Amino acid sequence: MERWFDELARGMARGPSRRQAFKGVAGGFGGPVLVGPDGTIGSPVALGPDAIRKLAAAAGSGQDAGLLALEQAAPHSHSHSHELPGTNGTAHVPAGAGAVGRPAPSVRLRDLEGKMVDLASFRGSKTLVVFWNPGCGFCQQMLPDLKAWEAATPREAPKLLVVSTGDAESNRALGLRSTLLLDDGFQAGAAFGAGRTPSAVLVDKRGNVASGLAVGAPAVMALANGQDLSSVLTANNGAAAGPKVGDTAPPLRLPDLQGRQVDLADFRGRETLLLFWSLGRGFCQQMLPRLQAWDKTPPKGAPKLLVVSTGTVEENRAMGLRVPVVLDPGFGVGSAFGVNGTPMAVLVDPEGRIASPIASGADAVFELANGGGVRA
Repeated sequence: MERWFDELARGMARGPSRRQAFKGVAGGFGGPVLVGPDGTIGSPVALGPDAIRKLAAAAGSGQDAGLLALEQAAPHSHSHSHELPGTNGTAHVPAGAGAVGRPAPSVRLRDLEGKMVDLASFRGSKTLVVFWNPGCGFCQQMLPDLKAWEAATPREAPKLLVVSTGDAESNRALGLRSTLLLDDGFQAGAAFGAGRTPSAVLVDKRGNVASGLAVGAPAVMALANGQDLSSVLTANNGAAAGPKVGDTAPPLRLPDLQGRQVDLADFRGRETLLLFWSLGRGFCQQMLPRLQAWDKTPPKGAPKLLVVSTGTVEENRAMGLRVPVVLDPGFGVGSAFGVNGTPMAVLVDPEGRIASPIASGADAVFELANGGGVRA
């Protein structure tokens, strides 16, 4: 990935001095964007080499990169995932992503009582749209901070609109006071360019996007408290602090679909790929046919695959996989590995050590599964 940043930097050097490159792979954007001297976002997020080349070319020519519809490859960030809408790992940046000053995408969803609520009804007030998943470990870790914010909302703070996956019961159990809308297919999140949770976008009084995408609890809370998002983007934007390549893998002991405890230590002696999975996420569903085909005829020399999934036993059985699947409904194990999105994967060597950066998105996952990808 660094060589693509080098290419971007060369393009920037040829371009107007008013533009700067922001390396957001470890931050909330998930890829490089153009950022002006005043901190405003000047382009969509560029994910993948083709998009980065186009961004570099736009920077070098002085073209308005904010109007580009950049072709997005599957993300290769090793700190978090951005599951943008698309097919086979490609997508266009949605209208609301990286488009500060443009009208926010439409959001019209039902609340926990079944009442239809429209984001347009929040016009006249700054609104923080938070994308949430009650089964996400990082959301659960953030929940006390969000409740404390609700109990003592800072002066001039935006209104809070939570857009969540899951059912009414699981979201009601969160105990949040703010308006909470159900978006089980994550369509609203995708429209804003949000690919993981927790994340958020600020919408101004006129209904225009007023911030970049904040990803991770620190960045989301920064927006909620009226702070400058750039102050936390440089600090990994809340990305999980997982083990580094060469470190001993965290313990993993979870029940499989038959109720038996599966221990990662039992896989010693063979390279093992841990695939972190969420049945409710669209990009996992898009990836499933490829995963099923790989499961039937894995390549020679492929690592052993262990799927760490959310959801119920019945839902996971319906995938029809032969490889072992273990259940981690709270995503606690994923958090321990530094994983905060799905689909993501990490390779563990025969001695139980982390052997690769975290692979994010279907294409990067299959590179590791097929014996390629970045390895120690």
